[in-house]
Amino acid sequence: MPDGRSVPSRPLAFIYQQHIKNIIENEVTAVIRNLPPDTKVFVVADHGFGAVGRERIFLESSWLNEPDDCHYLNAWMGRALGGLNAPAKVRKSVFEFPVADLRLPDSEEVFDKGTKQKRQKLYESILFPKTGYAFSRPAAKFNPDAYSHGGISIQEMFVPMLAMRVKTPEEGVLLLGAISGPSDLIEGETAEFTMRVRLADSHKHKELRLETQGAYQHKDSTPALPSLVYYVSASGAEVVCRFVPDAEDASDKERAAGMMERILRIGVSYREGQRTVKKRKEIRFSMRLNSEKIVRRVPPHLGKILGLTPRSMR
Repeated sequence: MPDGRSVPSRPLAFIYQQHIKNIIENEVTAVIRNLPPDTKVFVVADHGFGAVGRERIFLESSWLNEPDDCHYLNAWMGRALGGLNAPAKVRKSVFEFPVADLRLPDSEEVFDKGTKQKRQKLYESILFPKTGYAFSRPAAKFNPDAYSHGGISIQEMFVPMLAMRVKTPEEGVLLLGAISGPSDLIEGETAEFTMRVRLADSHKHKELRLETQGAYQHKDSTPALPSLVYYVSASGAEVVCRFVPDAEDASDKERAAGMMERILRIGVSYREGQRTVKKRKEIRFSMRLNSEKIVRRVPPHLGKILGLTPRSMR
């Protein structure tokens, strides 16, 4: 802009909205998850901010006790406008309240830095600019911020509050049963785990699209289990997770002990109104490893250096 200020590429309100949204989704929700069911949580925020008008309203210095009593969005008047013969533009562009109506003091004792003495300041009214206007302080540059606190805007007068209640784990549209399946497996054996799901009584007349994902692996290199989609009706559905646990996921210590223990977590996600709900159940299982199986963990390129790769295969 000509005055040196920069305009953000996106509206400032949008930037702050996204920032607050991230705080609620990550920090607030993380705290709520650790609270017991039926706990009531009230989330409140400080007052917001509004755009400052660019139309100047000039206040005479004789109307004020001192220039510092005039701000862009409010002014403490030594005398009410009715007794000052103020111009029509000023009277039409402001809201004026007697200090008594706002339950604010009509006097104040201050220390005068110039005289080094205390003096009394008297107030009759307080002014607020209407939308699009801002006050201009005597003998001061008029350069208000684009957004600011203060004034009598909705952002300043209303305190937002969000009332929440921690749900029980099984409350909602979908109810999850326990996972059933083998607790002991042998390396190479196919494991099949099932979990019964059903709709809550209040939603049995609807069909629900359900996405499921199983996970048990510790290593990032272990292939992930495929995600599946189910459609749950009034009769419910059975989620099946069938796979062969990858022995390569075992650590060297587990391989030496001949046993790999894992936790299978089956997560589900579905839409409930305008939000996505995620739940999960888990079950512990173990797999006996073939202790006679030799796992070669030397990288192929290292084998060439050490001369472990046959010449014909180099």
